[in-house]
Amino acid sequence: MTSEPIESAFALFRARAASRGLAEPDEHAAPGASGSRVATVSRQGAALRLAWDGEAGVLALEITHGPPGGPVSWMDLFRLPSATDDETGFASALEYGLDLLCPDRPADGG
Repeated sequence: MTSEPIESAFALFRARAASRGLAEPDEHAAPGASGSRVATVSRQGAALRLAWDGEAGVLALEITHGPPGGPVSWMDLFRLPSATDDETGFASALEYGLDLLCPDRPADGG
């Protein structure tokens, strides 16, 4: 992916999280990899994050899973190498992740 689709993905992540009444995502440069960054939103102990690995050229949308109070792991909802663009797939995965994170807060118009 070029920087434009990556910027669009992060902008969509922020906008869709806001549409569900979530706080502004915690966004920062990822340690260790050049040009990498991560944005995370959390709610009631669960989290959804968008990560861009600038070295590997991979965009990933991940959600936490695990028992309350137990060990937490990250599960991929979407992973895409930079060689392809799939904005529709990303948008669908993002809505699904937000539905899991906020089952009581439907998407706009829902």
